[in-house]
Amino acid sequence: MSDGISSQILFITGLVVASLIAVFIIQAGYAWAGVLENTSDDLEHEYNSDILIISGPENIYDSASGELTVYVVNSGSNTLNEDSLVVLLNGERLDAEFTHSSGNGEWNEGDVLEITVDEPLAEGEYLLELSFSHSSDSIEFYTGGSL
Repeated sequence: MSDGISSQILFITGLVVASLIAVFIIQAGYAWAGVLENTSDDLEHEYNSDILIISGPENIYDSASGELTVYVVNSGSNTLNEDSLVVLLNGERLDAEFTHSSGNGEWNEGDVLEITVDEPLAEGEYLLELSFSHSSDSIEFYTGGSL
């Protein structure tokens, strides 16, 4: 008789342990699913963000005022934050002022952002690079006459 009770106790203990392991595995699966969903949402946002310089190289630098002015369109499908935009001139980071074409302070899809930099330049060839998350664009221009 005691063998029957012992077997039942071991059987019930085995079921409880198996249930606990199953609950742990299910919770871990849900946690991983949440992590993967958040990561894929972040990657989708980054890869749907794109910028494009629409200024011509002859119109970037005004030697009379010593200002660089470049127009950049948000050609992706997300609203962007210009604070994350990096402006480089020949590899050196510049402080820039931003003006939205929409006038509402948001850089939405299709909106043009005017970037102005007060940077007197000597005659020569320059590379202006704009970088935003996984998107970047660059343009070469020349100051001081024609090439």
